[in-house]
Amino acid sequence: HATYMGGAIYLGSLSTYNLIDNCTFKNNNGTVHGGAIDSYKADNLQITNCIFDTNTATNGGAIEIAGTAIIKSNKFVNNNSGISNTRGSSLYLSEGLVTLQKNIIKDIPYTIYIVDNSVVNASYNYYNTNDNPISQFYGNVNNTYWIKFIDGKIKYTDGTNDYDYTDTLN
Repeated sequence: HATYMGGAIYLGSLSTYNLIDNCTFKNNNGTVHGGAIDSYKADNLQITNCIFDTNTATNGGAIEIAGTAIIKSNKFVNNNSGISNTRGSSLYLSEGLVTLQKNIIKDIPYTIYIVDNSVVNASYNYYNTNDNPISQFYGNVNNTYWIKFIDGKIKYTDGTNDYDYTDTLN
């Protein structure tokens, strides 16, 4: 439990290479910023193969980022943010660019919350629905393809056509 930033990890601007891999973040509270992780302008942040479960903060129930990051092959479940869970239950982004790929995201509503002209480039994520996940985003999200399950098979879609997904999801 942190009093202000990052319930488990806080990365500041002096952090130059940051790899967070194969970790479990459970029941953390960042109070205001990042229930599990708060990254403020840390360089080269990569978060891979992690589980974020039941983390809480006002901004970014699981993760808050001010800067750039790659978030790939993680699982987000039961994270909570803000009043009525509307300020990024999984991710809150300000001042930056995040690549979000191949994640399983079971946090709703407003899974991703983006401010300050920031951008999330998302592809091949599962958002706990087979429908277009756009209603789970607040801000500028480029969501090219997303994962859905049809008759027990994993598919990816652009919203118009469905394709067989041959890669793995964690």
